[in-house]
Amino acid sequence: MNLKQVLYQISSQGIKIWAEGDQLKINAPKGALTAEIRDIISQNKTELLRLIQQKSHNFSAQSIP
Repeated sequence: MNLKQVLYQISSQGIKIWAEGDQLKINAPKGALTAEIRDIISQNKTELLRLIQQKSHNFSAQSIP
């Protein structure tokens, strides 16, 4: 499963994921964070963290006038 598929699966379940420092934070509706999705997030943690931090940095840089 590629990273886009991982993010699609996570978001399609209503799961929100963000970075705080070097940690991933997750907010999910009750029952949405299944063992399978936890495993997928765990297996892709480094890549997800890097992508989220990169998107956050790019957004902040674009917001500066």
